[in-house]
Amino acid sequence: VALTPSIINFGQVKPGQSVSKTVLVRSSQAFSITDLKSSEDELQSVDKTTGAKPVHQVTLTLKAPDRPGPFHSTLTVKTDVPDEPAAVLKTFATVGP
Repeated sequence: VALTPSIINFGQVKPGQSVSKTVLVRSSQAFSITDLKSSEDELQSVDKTTGAKPVHQVTLTLKAPDRPGPFHSTLTVKTDVPDEPAAVLKTFATVGP
């Protein structure tokens, strides 16, 4: 399973601002996403694709924390592809005034 892009930069965001990006999750065969888990609560994800397909669109939404400074989070994507490890997407942003 491959993620495109493999890193998401949300750029400069203001505290409390929401920013969304789309990630494509691909495989050579049809699959279903069984779990999407982010390491930080401010990063939410939704699989916009229903059923087993070779490409899934996942929408990531960052709601910037109230504290200024660098923000880092990972999104772990688990699928039903046999013997396939979970894919990990790195995300980051800079929270500024």
